[in-house]
Amino acid sequence: IFFRHHVNVMILFTPLSGVHTEGPLCYLLELDDFKILLDCGWNDTFDTSQFDLLKTVAEDVDAVLISHADLSHLGGLPYAVAHLGLKAPVYATLPVQKMGEMFLYDAERHKTSREDFRTFSLDDIDLAFERFVQIKFFQNFKLEGKGRGIVITPFPAGHTIGGSVWRITKETDEILYAVDYHHRKERILPSLDRSAFSKATVTITDAFNALRPPIKQDRDERLLDTILSTLRADGSVLIPCDTAGRSFELLMLLDQRWEQYNYPYKIVVLSNVAHRAVEFARGMLEWMNENVHRRFDDSRHHPMKFQHFMFLHSMEELDKLRAERRPMVVLATPVSLNTGFSLELFSIFANHERNAVIFVEQGPEGSVARTVVEEYFKRQRQGQSGGAGPPLVTVDLSRKVPISGEELREWEEQED
Repeated sequence: IFFRHHVNVMILFTPLSGVHTEGPLCYLLELDDFKILLDCGWNDTFDTSQFDLLKTVAEDVDAVLISHADLSHLGGLPYAVAHLGLKAPVYATLPVQKMGEMFLYDAERHKTSREDFRTFSLDDIDLAFERFVQIKFFQNFKLEGKGRGIVITPFPAGHTIGGSVWRITKETDEILYAVDYHHRKERILPSLDRSAFSKATVTITDAFNALRPPIKQDRDERLLDTILSTLRADGSVLIPCDTAGRSFELLMLLDQRWEQYNYPYKIVVLSNVAHRAVEFARGMLEWMNENVHRRFDDSRHHPMKFQHFMFLHSMEELDKLRAERRPMVVLATPVSLNTGFSLELFSIFANHERNAVIFVEQGPEGSVARTVVEEYFKRQRQGQSGGAGPPLVTVDLSRKVPISGEELREWEEQED
């Protein structure tokens, strides 16, 4: 808990989750008697015990600020609105709102297609997103009513389309909420706008990547080399990816290389909302960096046309392609491997030596993806010291199927 008492403004900061761990982000910022929820994250285990602290304050929250569109920043909103009494308006950029819906629709479909999932519904998602108020980058938005005198301003954070660093101003105090930002410009995304940091009285930030080794300059080439060497050896590649966040940078990288060399291998994006997510992204040109704008102005060719991709929405569609027995690249959600298409494909691809499973993200803490990565490096270390076979990982697969026979008759009797 951080406490600062100014001559005019009392500032109180209380973490609800997302401290001392890699867990989802959710914090309470109080300016005098005005309560602001900074992000409302969850992960795709959807464990409601994470909200033990949030449920004690949800009804008193006056405003919610969302920094990024993924589950770890807004995944808890549908449950908080439907079950915890969260009634406050939610402020975010347009891309964060639209892509956030895609993340949650995709996650809900993965769960309900494989188990009796009732923690939240599609209606709960829609109800939560009705509370959104869209704000543009650099727009000084003045709160009204109880929040009169408070101004909120989103600045480009990089990392995701529309991702924001938030400046919250009251009188002479400026509080900066800056998490998951990227200081470098990328293929699509702008870099962090550093001007947001210039006059901050209080900065709330994270050190998530502080102890990680720096990214190697040849990372992209090594990724492409691994993909192509696998395909040329008659193997296929699985890349677990997110729904509508960092995955767009990966799509752009692959599309540019396929456009340059016209490779014969198919690239598939498999998600419950694959086509819709890309269509939304194409409409977000103004939120991308100046290089994207310049290419579009020069050629009138949208850089996110992605002509070399197939966007599929079911395993049945993919099975028809796999029946051709040709090498392919499949990007499948979710990135965690906890459920859904990526987990199902992992159980298939990982059992054949010719194939490759490539993790461009290590996955959330405690996820199947993280377990696989940790087990891989553990086996590598053991191999260097004299012995270890290939990594062995056990996963649980589930799928909802129609009941029949005696089980159906018992269910009908219970319903009667």
